[in-house]
Amino acid sequence: MTDDPVRNAVVGNVLGNVVQVGSATLVPPEARPVAVAGLPPPAVFVGREAELARLGDALRPGAPEAVLVWSIGGLPGVGKTALAVFAARRAIEAGWFPGGVVMTDLRGYDDPQLRVTASTALASLLGALGVAGGHIPPGAEDRARLWRSILADRERMLVLADNVSDPDQVLPLLPGTTRHQVLITSRHRLAGLDHARLLDLDVLDQGDAVRMLAEVLRMGDPQDTRTHDLAACERVARLCGRLPLAVRVAAALLVAEPERSVPDLAEALADERNRLRELDHGGSLAVRAAFDLSYRQLSTGQAELLRLAALDPGPDVGTDTVAAIAGTDRATALRGIRALRAAHLVQPAQQPDRWRMHDLVKLYAAEKAADPERGAAITRLLDHYLGLVRDSLDQERYLRHEAEVIRWLDTERANLVAITDLARAENHPRHLVGLALGLNEYLAFRRLWTERIAVQYAALSAARSLDDVAAEAQLLVDLGYAHRWNRFFEDAVNHLRDALPLFRSLGDRVGFGTALNRLGELYRETGRPGWAMACHRWARDLFRAAGDVQGHFSTLHNMAVLHRQQHNHDRALALHLEAMALVRELHLPLLEGRTLDHLGLTYREMGRFDDAIEHHRQNLRIAQEAQDHHGYARTMTNLAVTYRVAGRPAEAVDCHLRVVHVLRGLGARGELATALRELASTYRELGQDDEAARCSLEADRTDPADRP
Repeated sequence: MTDDPVRNAVVGNVLGNVVQVGSATLVPPEARPVAVAGLPPPAVFVGREAELARLGDALRPGAPEAVLVWSIGGLPGVGKTALAVFAARRAIEAGWFPGGVVMTDLRGYDDPQLRVTASTALASLLGALGVAGGHIPPGAEDRARLWRSILADRERMLVLADNVSDPDQVLPLLPGTTRHQVLITSRHRLAGLDHARLLDLDVLDQGDAVRMLAEVLRMGDPQDTRTHDLAACERVARLCGRLPLAVRVAAALLVAEPERSVPDLAEALADERNRLRELDHGGSLAVRAAFDLSYRQLSTGQAELLRLAALDPGPDVGTDTVAAIAGTDRATALRGIRALRAAHLVQPAQQPDRWRMHDLVKLYAAEKAADPERGAAITRLLDHYLGLVRDSLDQERYLRHEAEVIRWLDTERANLVAITDLARAENHPRHLVGLALGLNEYLAFRRLWTERIAVQYAALSAARSLDDVAAEAQLLVDLGYAHRWNRFFEDAVNHLRDALPLFRSLGDRVGFGTALNRLGELYRETGRPGWAMACHRWARDLFRAAGDVQGHFSTLHNMAVLHRQQHNHDRALALHLEAMALVRELHLPLLEGRTLDHLGLTYREMGRFDDAIEHHRQNLRIAQEAQDHHGYARTMTNLAVTYRVAGRPAEAVDCHLRVVHVLRGLGARGELATALRELASTYRELGQDDEAARCSLEADRTDPADRP
């Protein structure tokens, strides 16, 4: 026995029991290997330069934008994991994380029994850092404490947590110091996670989507030449909605069938009914399966709202419309929309209070809607739009040219045209007829002749199926007017003549007068002024007898134009002034402006240039206030010609250039061609023949090929 005192001190960290012995031989277990290079193998990755630059700036040591967590969010298949892995690989290669990188898939969108809990993830991460299984505590809190303690003594590390469904799933994994950093991917916006910067990921640019398709094909076979058909590849990318997963599936389908052409795949994807079925490569790589995981996370109410909102055929949809489809109030609809927004299943549109879905998400959600739910929702949707369209008209069923009304119609334009297609496809003829008649004047106001003609022909068939003679007659008149603007005079005359006996059978003198007045306009434009004047006078008498002031105005206006064309300027002036008195009495500024513009034309031909210029300028102010872009361009052109005739060509050029700018923005090719030819004439007067030739050439290229 020794004289040394017994010493019971224990120094250091001890896991497990402490045994006091006189002497002991310790045989430590073999050290567990450390796995801190845990990124998956590289995959095809294109684009995302802006996002990579931002993440690179944030992950660099000492970066001013450094935060503990970056959460990359986006809809299913948008490439969140691919971006996170690519950014992590770059950071590791740059030496920014000497402690290495660990990655864990939390499977937050799998079935509940398959999801990885924070405790399980911590056990995996501790094992990756070399902690033996027997030394990993059983409880989640103890595991989190050990995880943070080990990280406190390690060099800078990057943690990548994939497929996180809520903040609680990942919170225990966060290091206790900002020296380390965490990248998270989630289909939700993890706004409740402290110390996190959110990065929402959108679909690829068109060019990058095409490049991704080509690179996957070349990965399968470097000699693959199918990507040389650029137009077909671009079409496939568009039909995939530029969603990386969809593009990847499309490429895999082509790799699996080397004999299949890209146009053949594009044709298959063009069928919306089968697009999601086509975007499936053996079940292991499928768009629908990716969407299923997100859909199962929704509550019953959220899933219903997603299904019903997808039934609106427009490119985006307003909150009030979503409420109408769902048969609920605005506040309830908005709560549901925000939940879908958090899940990246809907996104804010460019305009406030409007929402959009990715095309493939929309197809997926609409497929989930089934009768009777679907049928009832479509009826509510059609009722909603029809009611709003009728609200845009006054008591006489003319368009209310108020700023708020025009702004709403402009916002809903694409939806309103698409909703008429839905009414036709779903066999709602009364809704279709009502929408067509209600939209008629607005579509003319915005010069949307192609859309107007398509809507009116569909409605004409619907009216005939309903034996609605009044609607049929009115639609024939509207078609005649539209065809006249497109200069398809024979079709226009035929439709107007077909309308006359229908109005006569109904005893509708105003309708009969409207058809006559439109026929008079056609006869004037096709060189039959005598017939034109006879039609206008007959129509004028009918409108006077019926007390229809706007119809009366229209006939006076048309008669004045005829007299001006026949150089009866005094008579034209008198008729325009008579028409002006009518519209001022009714407070109709657009019709007043139209009259002012034509008074300007009359004064120009009379050589009264100052009066002409003043009247054109008055109408410019009216057109601007009414947001009448086409009317503004037409009047500015008339002002330019007046300046030119008055010997002021420099001012004329300035007006012409403004017109060209406006019409380019409107995409009005026919009107733009006319404006360019007028500009060429002015340049010639200035002796600028090169500029004149350039404008003439552009006019010829711009003029629609189908214009006679």
